[in-house]
Amino acid sequence: MSLLHRVALLLDGARGWDSGVMRGIANYANRHRPWQVLRPAITYYQRFSGLAEVSVQSLLKHRPDGVIMHESEMTRHLMRSGVPTIVVPTGTLKPDGFYISCDNQGVGAMAAEHLMGQGLGHFGFVGFADVRWSDLRLEAFRSSLAERGHEVHVHLVPLAPSDAEQPRLHRSLTRWLRELPKPTGVFVGNDDLARAVAELCQLNDINIPDDLALMGVDNDELICELSDPPLSSIPFATERAGYDAAEMLDLLMEGHAPETRCIEAAALPAVVRRSTDRLAIEDPDVLKALQFIRDNASRIIQVGDVVKATALSQRTLHNRFKAALGHSLVKEINRQRAQYIAGLLIDTNQTISRIAWKLGYRDDAHLVRFFRREMGESPGAYRRRLT
Repeated sequence: MSLLHRVALLLDGARGWDSGVMRGIANYANRHRPWQVLRPAITYYQRFSGLAEVSVQSLLKHRPDGVIMHESEMTRHLMRSGVPTIVVPTGTLKPDGFYISCDNQGVGAMAAEHLMGQGLGHFGFVGFADVRWSDLRLEAFRSSLAERGHEVHVHLVPLAPSDAEQPRLHRSLTRWLRELPKPTGVFVGNDDLARAVAELCQLNDINIPDDLALMGVDNDELICELSDPPLSSIPFATERAGYDAAEMLDLLMEGHAPETRCIEAAALPAVVRRSTDRLAIEDPDVLKALQFIRDNASRIIQVGDVVKATALSQRTLHNRFKAALGHSLVKEINRQRAQYIAGLLIDTNQTISRIAWKLGYRDDAHLVRFFRREMGESPGAYRRRLT
């Protein structure tokens, strides 16, 4: 029987993303083999506890068999020491490293889809300068919008500005927010920054969501729910990523080579709160049609059902709907239904048969074919990948 592994987790359990990863790690350890987890105090509490800050030397005194950590000055030294290390990166991935990353491209595309679905015609992005994951989210957001003929207004801030820089940065961001055309959908690199943007809007009489529809990333529930208004955000499948990262580390500690060098947390469907819960559509009949589709995502409806909810002919509604949203009624019906099914697959334990019956499909096969066409994989594969 192998010895008990000593694993150092240099993660912050107070953060939503980190805590999800840590739950996944704990789940793996509890299912397979107990680990002795070493958790040096996080920096915030070191200010009050009198404990020395974590250093390579102090960490190695604990003789860890493996480490999972955010990228920092320590990362390179730990890797050189020979301790198997899995890193949450901020910069470029090194070919000889092991990582837990995110589906940043998927998040950017999903944010674009959600904000366009609100009927918005102007878009912006606030992110961090020279940070890999922020750059990738912007690139995907911009690419998705460019396909529909939209440009993106961009404002980048440093990741860790000094206290002396804060007033100038606030003035610059405030000016940018004021000068945006209204209404605008703004995608923000993460929830922390999105909340800072929301506070600046509140101080400067920029209404959310009427003037500016705001969307973050990570779905850190405390940040999102305590923001005013509550923030819409895109979560990641962090527990699954943590479980897979623990499995990878276990292999490394046993001297085996994992099949992959990077565990990627998949993007999950957006959690919609009041910061984007609006429909910026001036055409009242198109607005009525879109609301009808959303209200009936839990059942099978046809274009004719939507037409009956308005005072227009099918051809007129089709033309006006496509002019306002950039796609057809059929595409919107299918998109909303697929997102509803995806939510049930992730958030509930209902069988695929039960979901098919609930939505009115004749059998499982019809639902499976529909979901695969819309989402690119079967319902079962989608659930296994994200839960």
